[in-house]
Amino acid sequence: IHYIPNGYLSLQHSDGETVYARHLSSSSRRNFGEILQHKSVTNAFHKQFSSQSKSVEYRSVNFSNLKSQECLRQIKSEALSSSRFSNDMITDISITQEYYRNLLSEKPIPGYIQYFVKDPFIIHLYTKRQIEVMKSLTKSIILHLDATGSIISKPQYCTKPIYYYALTLQHPDYHITPIPVAEMISSDQGTAEITHFLNKWYLNSKIVLHKELFINRVEIDYSWALIHSTCIAFNKMNILGYLESCWSIVNTDQGSPCTLTVIHLCSAHIMHRLSHNLTKTFKIDNKLKQLILHVFVAVLRSITMREIDRIFTLLCIVLSNEYSNEIVSSGLVELNALVTGRVELQQENVE
Repeated sequence: IHYIPNGYLSLQHSDGETVYARHLSSSSRRNFGEILQHKSVTNAFHKQFSSQSKSVEYRSVNFSNLKSQECLRQIKSEALSSSRFSNDMITDISITQEYYRNLLSEKPIPGYIQYFVKDPFIIHLYTKRQIEVMKSLTKSIILHLDATGSIISKPQYCTKPIYYYALTLQHPDYHITPIPVAEMISSDQGTAEITHFLNKWYLNSKIVLHKELFINRVEIDYSWALIHSTCIAFNKMNILGYLESCWSIVNTDQGSPCTLTVIHLCSAHIMHRLSHNLTKTFKIDNKLKQLILHVFVAVLRSITMREIDRIFTLLCIVLSNEYSNEIVSSGLVELNALVTGRVELQQENVE
């Protein structure tokens, strides 16, 4: 039995000859289309599977009414296409931009599509209401910025891939999912364009909230474009200036408040990049790679420069000696204890 995107369920012989096919009728197709305009394909697929699991057909191993995800994806595309203002993407975006400006006419930033250019293909998406969710926050403001490709079709004239960027606000209650506050669709993945997006959103946020907005932390993946952009937009400095400021903070009174927006890199992305480089670039064996990865995790979770310095010193002792000796053996024991968190640093060891 094979499902194919146009809604047919077909039974085929090994030679490929179709002996039976059932088409999804227009009324059922329309009903699915209305549902899929408000739900994801995966959600709709599992819901129909769950409802069929209670039926006699399911118990009889008859799945004739179960629509595949490919079929549902095709129906969703048809439903969304029918609701467009124009079949031309650029015309459709322009009309949609004007439509939402009239629908959401709240000043100072009416509408939903706040910025749109054709070449390079760039769209900024957010509303006044999305920004206002930060008004009630009395604690720290933590944002998450990430990008992904291959989910948005690009215009025919566009040669570069289209990326989707999402800026979300971490809810004070960790059990509640993050709140989207801005999005960008762009064919330009450079630092300048990402900085422009963040700067424009940040300026509009200050206008809407009528106050200076301080972002305590921004979570991003290991991307230099995102690192540079967040530093420039929220700290008004480049990465070198940011690192110098961080070094100054950790070497001064720990009680002084931090006036920087902390750029926090996703540990999973960093570990993945390090593991890849150790294998592909340095071509080290798996045991040594595991040692370095565990040591790197210990450095990541360290909270003092003294602890970081001791871990790095021990790693250098272990890796820089060609043969095992008493110093290397004792270094390995202490390094293992530090990595597993079973020992506290002693001042004499540090010295």
